[in-house]
Amino acid sequence: MTLIITNGDMVADTLKTAGLSTTIVPWRDTLVDGPVPLTSDLATLDEIRAAFLSEAFAVPRHEIEDEFAARRQQIDAITPGQPVELWFEHDLYDQLQLFQTLDALNRNGAVTNVHLVQANDYLGRHAPDSIIRFAGAKRTLTEIDFEIGSQVWTAYCAATPEAWAALSTDPDLARFPFLRSAMIRAIEELPGAYDGLSRTERRLLQALAEGYATPNELFADNQRSEQAVFLGDWSFWRRLDELAFAPEPLVSGLPERFRDIHCEVAESFTPELLVPQAPDPERIEAYLNAELSLTTFGRAVLSGQADHVERNGIDRWWGGTHLTTQRCWRWDDRTQGLVAPAPAG
Repeated sequence: MTLIITNGDMVADTLKTAGLSTTIVPWRDTLVDGPVPLTSDLATLDEIRAAFLSEAFAVPRHEIEDEFAARRQQIDAITPGQPVELWFEHDLYDQLQLFQTLDALNRNGAVTNVHLVQANDYLGRHAPDSIIRFAGAKRTLTEIDFEIGSQVWTAYCAATPEAWAALSTDPDLARFPFLRSAMIRAIEELPGAYDGLSRTERRLLQALAEGYATPNELFADNQRSEQAVFLGDWSFWRRLDELAFAPEPLVSGLPERFRDIHCEVAESFTPELLVPQAPDPERIEAYLNAELSLTTFGRAVLSGQADHVERNGIDRWWGGTHLTTQRCWRWDDRTQGLVAPAPAG
């Protein structure tokens, strides 16, 4: 029986309805958010990811751990020569999942009879009768593909973005037609050299300056502005919340953090003790349709007269790179190059 690994439940259900396989594993992780450090095994990384995802997206940690354990079991159970198909899209969200999957299969030695279906469209938008057409373009993966897969994944999980930036120009990446553009888009999410904003944050402030006023409008603008959309709504709300509730806010008018609508908040919060709550429709409505505006500081950052990181500091992850105020890697979009942190002292 063919094992299919794909990007989420919607596509898994569609593929199952299309009759392509009865064993389908949705990968279910937004690797553009939170820590993705290099670990010795998938189980260790899954533990780190479960803790982050639980806190960030108001999901009980044990549910995420159970899902991750189930997918590890499916990979461990692959028998020699069993056909495996990887169904992933062209955007950054899927490309990261694809290369984590390639690395996991490579570590397990499950590298024979593996086929890749690379879609240049969003699989979740397709019905069972139209999604089948992508199967005609599948190709068998080779040893070189798995070597590249592990190399790319290791670079993303590294403690600095240097290997990722260097690898993005490697001609061998042409074996994966959507990888290079995804790698460049990923690196643009580092803080900018001149304003401390990621590309997503910068576009969000620009949209506010252009008159888009509500979170709903800003999210729609984000989807339109991306050549290959990779941020879901929750991931976008997290970025909006960080700008609105920074020590020196760049955005005003947001009533509360989106995540707080979905869980009880306590002073001593830990992911293990997360208590989800049924979201209040009125609070969701108030959040999504709040009238937002740029603060004075937000306008200064957008015009290049102030720096978000210098004023507010930073403590977030880009893959395996922990960005802190003292150790902040940046991306210079003018030179298309990395800017290393200033030496300590």
